[in-house]
Amino acid sequence: MQPGDLAFIYHTGKEKSVAGVALVASGPYPDPRQEDLYLVDLSAGYRLNRPVSLARIKSDPAFANWELVRLPCLSVMLVPAELWAKVHHMVDTPQFNAVQK
Repeated sequence: MQPGDLAFIYHTGKEKSVAGVALVASGPYPDPRQEDLYLVDLSAGYRLNRPVSLARIKSDPAFANWELVRLPCLSVMLVPAELWAKVHHMVDTPQFNAVQK
C-alpha cells in the first residue's frame, strides 16, 4: 500500500461487509506494539450507497478467486480493477480515482 492508493473499508464481526473507501495517507511503518506488523495511515474517503455483504460477494461467481472469498482471515489484499468496479456497481455507487478533500 502506498500513499494515494484507495482501499475498501470492510466491517468484520456480525456485519461482514464492504462499507466504504479510504485513501492510504502514508507508507507502511512498523507497529510500535507488535514487532512483526506494519501499519498505514488512512484518510476518510466515501461511503458506498449501502454495504455489500460478504454473502452477496460469495454468491457471485465473478468473485470466486478473490482472497476475501477464499481465505478465512486477511487484513490486506489486492482488489483487481474489475472487482473494484463490480463492488461499486452492485450498490450503484460511482467510482472515484481520487478522494476529494
